[in-house]
Amino acid sequence: MRNVLQRMRCVMDKDIGIDLGTKNISVYVKGRGLVFHEPTVVAIKRGNGKVLALGGAAKRMLGRSSRDVQVVNPMREGVIADLSATEAIFRHMFEQVLGYGSYRRSKVMICAPIGSTHLERRALRNAVQSVGARSMDMLDEPMAAALGAKLPVAEPVASMIVDIGGGITEAAIISLGGIVNHTSMRCGGEKMDEAIQSHVRRRHNMLISRGEAEEAKIHAGKAHPDLEDMVVTVRGRNLATGLPDAVKVTSAEIHEAIREQVSAIERIAHEALERCPAELAGDLMTSGINLTGGGSLLRGMDDYLREKLGIPVRVMDDPLRSIVRGLGYVLESPREA
Repeated sequence: MRNVLQRMRCVMDKDIGIDLGTKNISVYVKGRGLVFHEPTVVAIKRGNGKVLALGGAAKRMLGRSSRDVQVVNPMREGVIADLSATEAIFRHMFEQVLGYGSYRRSKVMICAPIGSTHLERRALRNAVQSVGARSMDMLDEPMAAALGAKLPVAEPVASMIVDIGGGITEAAIISLGGIVNHTSMRCGGEKMDEAIQSHVRRRHNMLISRGEAEEAKIHAGKAHPDLEDMVVTVRGRNLATGLPDAVKVTSAEIHEAIREQVSAIERIAHEALERCPAELAGDLMTSGINLTGGGSLLRGMDDYLREKLGIPVRVMDDPLRSIVRGLGYVLESPREA
């Protein structure tokens, strides 16, 4: 295990670990632990670019701010879509957790989707370097998640991760400290939220926010059609009257709306299993699939995949923080001479 960690860490310790997700950003500081876990949203004053709010405070301003305030999530489908807003998040966040200017002496390890392109990784590197960090290294998200779950990644056995994020879903099979094969697709929690918005507009003639759709998914959504039906009230604007309105939406409706995205997640896992070497396939019959990311919390996701794929499936403990826990594990592990 130490040899695996040594290869990941290159030749120097890292002070800060960052999991920059589509939905949330988490920061781990060596010796201090998890110091920041907030939505990836920033509120910026138009004109001077001053950061007014970050994280949950900024998310609560979505759709409610005045014209001179821009509230933005700079991530789309797991990668940076707005570089300047990402740089603003990093600068403001580092000043909050490390103190003004101290982050310029820091070394950073940041996670990236294994399916991201060279240009997308360069944008991530540019965002970190723009705030003056001393150095930066990258770790693939599935490997970080596996380390966070304390899977035997250094052993000659197969461990499989399916990371269902806000903008991207990735499946990876790991053995002997490396990723044997992987698949990824730009689908996840955000596509589900958009599908719920479209369903409510089509079925109930009502416009709801993405945040309202997300809340409906969290409280009443289900991946498996046979699970108990629930009812949730969503609020928005009636398109016929133009007035505020509310309607009740069932779990069955939400399942129908997000069925395509749930099926896509199953196909991603299926493809990774299809390409798994025969020597490792037998291991997965016992060790199964480990789910991480916010999408793994969708009710019945583990049951659905278990039924479709025919192998054990389990949701990791605290799947929203599994990647940053893996980063912390790397940062805190002593480096061999």
